[in-house]
Amino acid sequence: MTIAEPRHSIARPLRHLMVGIATSCVLAGTLSAREPSTPLAPATPAPTAPAANPPKTPGAAPTAPAVGVRPGNKKDQPSAAGMVGRDQTISDLQEAHAIAASLVADCERYAKQADEEGQGQVASLLRAVKRSNEIRQRAIGNVIQKLNAQEKAPASPGSSRAKSAENIKALIQTIDEQKDKGIPTYLARAKTEVNRDVSQALRYSREALREQSAMLGEARDNPAQFKGGTKEYYVSRTCGFMVDKLDFQKCPVCLAARDDFEQVK
Repeated sequence: MTIAEPRHSIARPLRHLMVGIATSCVLAGTLSAREPSTPLAPATPAPTAPAANPPKTPGAAPTAPAVGVRPGNKKDQPSAAGMVGRDQTISDLQEAHAIAASLVADCERYAKQADEEGQGQVASLLRAVKRSNEIRQRAIGNVIQKLNAQEKAPASPGSSRAKSAENIKALIQTIDEQKDKGIPTYLARAKTEVNRDVSQALRYSREALREQSAMLGEARDNPAQFKGGTKEYYVSRTCGFMVDKLDFQKCPVCLAARDDFEQVK
């Protein structure tokens, strides 16, 4: 005899399961209502360094340099002392150029005077000195232009009709002042400029002036040997150094070949 299993034997576990599920749902809803969940904060992006050179907006006011960025290399910015040194160098060059120009004008007048007096060799010497100073003037003028400056006009030539002996003495005085005081002072001050063109032009000028003074001194001290006729001189087209004979292969000052020397008489 088979005993039939009561219906509630299967239904009870199912009911218990449904009740458990319903209870769980109720508890979950209660907890959600009492303790609302906190939303997650958005992720904070890592800080980025400001651009060293931010793009410029037309019409925008200038901005301060970014933190940690140096506002420029001081080596690229001329110091006040450097500007003063450069201005002084230009002023010195302008003075040297003006004096050279004055010597050119004086030598031309004095050479004509010597010709009128019949002192041909003195006139030849004066024309050579004139040519030497023309080359000095040109070299110094080139350096002034490289420094983006202007040459100064020389003083107006005098109208003295002194004898050649007096003219030679006046020339020697002016040349010696430049040779012994002017050019050395310019060179000493030009060291702050550290410009090869400046120092070279001044050194060439000094050597040319030394030779001019020496040769004019011979004419002053031995006037009888410079009367009548003409005499040949040679002047370097590069540095203005002058000689009365070409007994060398290279210029002792600028090392130019002897072919660089032009004849003056």
